[in-house]
Amino acid sequence: MVVNKAYKDFVGLKEEEIIGKTDNHFFPPELAAQCLESDMKIF
Repeated sequence: MVVNKAYKDFVGLKEEEIIGKTDNHFFPPELAAQCLESDMKIF
């Protein structure tokens, strides 16, 4: 998962709490799947 400082501050997590995680750790399965689909189109 790639995030910027604004997102990190908004969700109130430390960098260490985000590193190594995926969308599945932060979003419901349906939304995480949409994020993955979008990422696959971009990357």
